[in-house]
Amino acid sequence: MTGDGWASLAAEIARIVPTLADGDTYILRSGPYFVAMQQLPAYLAVEAPAGGGHLPEDGRLTGRDRRHMVELGWRPPPFPDRVDNFERHFRWPLGSADAAEVAELFVRTLREVHGATSPADLVRERFNALPGR
Repeated sequence: MTGDGWASLAAEIARIVPTLADGDTYILRSGPYFVAMQQLPAYLAVEAPAGGGHLPEDGRLTGRDRRHMVELGWRPPPFPDRVDNFERHFRWPLGSADAAEVAELFVRTLREVHGATSPADLVRERFNALPGR
């Protein structure tokens, strides 16, 4: 991973991951694209859309993009006709190596697949998805 901004972003994500509580959600957006994680009781769910209702027709991932997602370590969408999201699950609690892997997955996906050019251009969202929180 090159570029101080990207390395700083990866370090930030790796620091955030172990602090997530049940229901906590963290999303990084680059234009119509995003990579998201949500802490669930037994695992951390990480996902990125490939198409479907999340992306505009001209922004859907190409076959080459989809192959690269798999090379990066993503699991292909199990039911692309219903939910066209790539995903990964990490058993909870995560160790520091898994937190670093999540961070690298976020950064490389945003840069290499989604074409993000600077971490400064990313929109961050963080919230808890459980009712009443």
